[in-house]
Amino acid sequence: MAKRKYTRWGEEAKRYECTKKKCKWQGRDEEKAHKRINEYQTDHVCPKCGNNEFHGLLE
Repeated sequence: MAKRKYTRWGEEAKRYECTKKKCKWQGRDEEKAHKRINEYQTDHVCPKCGNNEFHGLLE
C-alpha cells in the first residue's frame, strides 16, 4: 500500500501545501502570510502566491 501524503478529515496536519498547481508552496502554519479581510479579521494566505486554500500534509 502506498504511503499517503495528505491528511484526511480529523487528522492533524504537520505542514501545509498551497493548492495552486503552479505554486505548491510548502510550510508550517506559522510561516503562512496574513491578509486583512476587514477591520477585525485576517486570513492565512500563501506567502508565495496569495492563495488562501491549503492541503494538510502528514510529514
